[in-house]
Amino acid sequence: MVLHKNIKLLTWFNFFTDFRLYAPIAIIYFARVSGSYALGMSIFSITMISSALFEIPTGIFSDKIGRKKTVILGALLAVLYSLFYALGQSFFMLSIGLYLKVYHALFTAATMMRSFMIRFQNPVMKISMMSF
Repeated sequence: MVLHKNIKLLTWFNFFTDFRLYAPIAIIYFARVSGSYALGMSIFSITMISSALFEIPTGIFSDKIGRKKTVILGALLAVLYSLFYALGQSFFMLSIGLYLKVYHALFTAATMMRSFMIRFQNPVMKISMMSF
């Protein structure tokens, strides 16, 4: 089944885009760039607040443009936020990277959630999902 293959590919895509080796040292880097640990931690705080605020609008936008375009847009945003994080020399640059990261996460999450909802509509897939 093509849908099953696409969902497996999407799972691997999300794994490799979300597998960040820099995550444990990100706060040290953010604190060094921004000048304090408080500003460094505020980047993570803004991420959580932004995720909550923009989840529904990005889901609606994702529904309108389709899954394939959403995955491509999410991948492009992943490249952009990584560049802003790597090249950011100020809190402002890190904040731009942060918003791009939030949108990347929301677009890929919307696609993943929709794919699993489609997968669970088939009773045979529900049983096979238990072993996934």
